[in-house]
Amino acid sequence: MAWFDWLIAESPNHDLICLTGDILNLGDLSSEIDQEIDTALNRLARIKTPLALCSGNHDLHYLGGQDRAQWMKSLRRKNVWIDGDAFWFRDYHFRCIGWCDPVPRGTKDDFWLMHAGPFGAKTSMVAGGISHGDEEARDVCLAGDGPRWTLGGHVHQALGCWGILHETITLNPGKGRNFACPNHIVIDMTKHTMTHHKGTVLGMVPTEHSFAL
Repeated sequence: MAWFDWLIAESPNHDLICLTGDILNLGDLSSEIDQEIDTALNRLARIKTPLALCSGNHDLHYLGGQDRAQWMKSLRRKNVWIDGDAFWFRDYHFRCIGWCDPVPRGTKDDFWLMHAGPFGAKTSMVAGGISHGDEEARDVCLAGDGPRWTLGGHVHQALGCWGILHETITLNPGKGRNFACPNHIVIDMTKHTMTHHKGTVLGMVPTEHSFAL
């Protein structure tokens, strides 16, 4: 839960926080599921910065017979968006796509929050060229109907923290080894930069990349 504490403290420094799945670890049968959900809800409720979330495979309560992250509904309030929501923020259109939700077509969105990035993108591939991405998202992007950006996760050690699939920029911060701070990416739409902060046992290592709109 140290990462939640970091997020609460860090969130006022940003305009919008995007959490792209596996917020919980409900796939671990040894976890205290109800306690884990309650703890996460309490922590996330303390974030006052606008917040957008999408569910990942570990956010679904399979033992409870749920193929959706129903617990997220308790978070919905003004300036909080969850699975199934689409919204405008600072002239950009965002869409939160849940783990089991279909990928839309022709929506002309700027950002998709989706746990598994498009199949074949560097951000969804591991060593050996094996992809754990979303094939439907790949097809939509290659057809020119994808968003300008996908914000995701799922693959802990991907070939890259960013990549381009046709016209879509894909991001995945990956999973680091710093117990106090998670891997994360800060996007500055004014400066046209995205900075990847990678967690190591010695601290966080930032790497800045530039992009063109």
